[in-house]
Amino acid sequence: MLSGNLIHIWQDGNVLKYKTDSGSNLNVLLSSYFRLCDPIDKIYDCISSHDKKLAKLVEKYHSGVRLLRQDPWECTVAYLCSPNASVDKIRLNVETIATLGRKLELCDDVRHSFPTCEEVLDAGVEALEELSLGFSRTPGNIIAAAKRVCCGDLDFEELTRQPYNNVVWQLMEKRSASRKVANGIGDKVADCIALFALDEMEAFPVDRHIGRALADMYDDCPPLPENSKGGLTYKQYRDIADWARKRFGEYACYVNQLLFHRQRPQRPPSGC
Repeated sequence: MLSGNLIHIWQDGNVLKYKTDSGSNLNVLLSSYFRLCDPIDKIYDCISSHDKKLAKLVEKYHSGVRLLRQDPWECTVAYLCSPNASVDKIRLNVETIATLGRKLELCDDVRHSFPTCEEVLDAGVEALEELSLGFSRTPGNIIAAAKRVCCGDLDFEELTRQPYNNVVWQLMEKRSASRKVANGIGDKVADCIALFALDEMEAFPVDRHIGRALADMYDDCPPLPENSKGGLTYKQYRDIADWARKRFGEYACYVNQLLFHRQRPQRPPSGC
């Protein structure tokens, strides 16, 4: 599902083909979503020039690793579902929440469009709790985010015109570094929304996967604390992210994705 469209996408050689329930021409939408205008060869050539370790990652993964430009509201909800959840669990949660949206059909495929913030508020926290999303605070956090968007306190269009630091602090409700994260949007979630939905290429999301990859590859990277299961402090998070931005330069966000892919268990292609 993308922008209210149910789309089947496949690759035929070097050509991306698709079919949609609406029959509309979605070339511009899909080009934006997959960031097909990014100078991908230049980006990975630049990354490879940093050191041999990155060059090996680029050689192994670059053909399958891209940034996506997601819908800001859907992206926000997806990352509010991310605490202690695998990528597969987050994907399942997003599809489950989509059952609150409009029914879509394409061939024999029946799905739902992702619900708007208004539809989420109409459904209420009880409906979200019944979906068993797996984290007790998630329904309340989603409702809180929906209220912020609906009342204009969280204006995604305006955020696309703001510098990176402003975007992160606004997403985090301008919480000070010493205060507990409110409504589920802390450093990592804010960085993910900024990068994947708001074109803030300075963002470098840090989780245990990224932290471990950096620690394995670079002796001078600020280390993860010995017990990081409770999450990083604001200073620990920023120390690692700032180091990475300085170390990897303009395309650090693409390095971030290569490192994340490095840490994920590799699976055989579907159908194998």
